[in-house]
Amino acid sequence: MLSSVWNVVFSPILGLHPAIAIFIVCGIITTVITLINKKTMGTTDAKEVKKEMEEARKKMMEAQKNGEKEEVDKHMKKMMEMNSDYLQKMMKPMMVSLGISMLIVILVFPWLRETFSGVVILTIPEALPLLGGKELTWLVWYVICSVGLGLGLRKIMGV
Repeated sequence: MLSSVWNVVFSPILGLHPAIAIFIVCGIITTVITLINKKTMGTTDAKEVKKEMEEARKKMMEAQKNGEKEEVDKHMKKMMEMNSDYLQKMMKPMMVSLGISMLIVILVFPWLRETFSGVVILTIPEALPLLGGKELTWLVWYVICSVGLGLGLRKIMGV
């Protein structure tokens, strides 16, 4: 049933070459997941704590250079407390983001497998040593596209 829904949703791209179709599906999924990450994990509280941690680290390094053991210990303790606070502020958004991302993947991957199973997506040129002539499956191509698109989108969106 869900497969037929995805067939209707993605029907405009199913006529394209499989590599392009998977690239487009991957682009949509990666964009949605990146936007979810930006929305859930873009908290200003965590950014402030991270900035304070960096300042405390600088003070600790300065105290260490000056040989002030008590100051080093004080700043180390403060950094550990801030690190704990930072992790607590980031844990819930990370879990929400991961849950939504996994749901998207769980809903779409079976359709991708069903649609592109047994289809050679790309063949690596023979000229490349060690890899030449290898055929890429839909999953390998999806991972390659996902990593490239994900890195680019995170850079562009500042996630």
